[in-house]
Amino acid sequence: MTAKTKTMDITLNRTIPASPAEVYDAWLDTDNPGTPWHGSSKLIFDPKPKVDGMFYFNKVSKEGENWAHFGRFTDLERGAKIQYTWMSTFTRGLESIVTVELQKKGDDTLLQLRHANLPDDDFGRLHDGGWNQLVGVLAERFQARKNR
Repeated sequence: MTAKTKTMDITLNRTIPASPAEVYDAWLDTDNPGTPWHGSSKLIFDPKPKVDGMFYFNKVSKEGENWAHFGRFTDLERGAKIQYTWMSTFTRGLESIVTVELQKKGDDTLLQLRHANLPDDDFGRLHDGGWNQLVGVLAERFQARKNR
């Protein structure tokens, strides 16, 4: 009998100076810094993602380690929601769920990212810093565009 892995969720909220549709499109643009897929050493990603469409990407660490990630889209609502499964070395074999919800907030968008079913350990907690960094880059890119 195997013990059930204790899991946790992380949630972050960020206001992005763009419309929900612009943020949605940017999140699914593999050429856009501030998205999980950008800068991958290998990428398999449909340029027009659809529900049940799969993705794979590999990142290489500064130490030369390969970090493979894969999953499938489970919900896509332009300007409102992107949801997909997520597996990597850091999920320890668990299929986790990433949900990005977008809500209009004046001229901006409130982006809420929830990553559920992560292992409650150091590897699982690494996702908090990773998502904050990516969403921060995305917000900065839109802010720079707005400041022009």
